[in-house]
Amino acid sequence: FHLKAMSHAGLVNVTQEGRYQRYRADLAVMQALIDYLTAECCADRPEWCVDAGEVSRCCGADSLSSTTP
Repeated sequence: FHLKAMSHAGLVNVTQEGRYQRYRADLAVMQALIDYLTAECCADRPEWCVDAGEVSRCCGADSLSSTTP
């Protein structure tokens, strides 16, 4: 259920590989969501939120622009 909802929201991509389905995170969409949530949720209290730039460091800037494995 959860992966289906995330796929419908565009957060993950799914490809059929034989009888299996491979789910991959769409990191660019996830980063955009983090940026939006950070801007909206932390507008009045920026000290509550981590800098969104710090989140992207876990994957590297190059991987955020690519949706291929």
